[in-house]
Amino acid sequence: MRTELAPEIETTDKRALRHALLIALANGIGYLPFALTIPILPGHVTGRLHGGPAEVGAVI
Repeated sequence: MRTELAPEIETTDKRALRHALLIALANGIGYLPFALTIPILPGHVTGRLHGGPAEVGAVI
């Protein structure tokens, strides 16, 4: 009786790690558009829209 797994058989640990990494990657990609707009919004509100600090706070 062999106790080693064949190389082509994927263990549950490898599968779980791959799925966790894919979920983390998908979450990061999904969050990226929102994270990129945060630094731009205050300049847009104060520049083009002629807003003040209260408007910047409300937008953020």
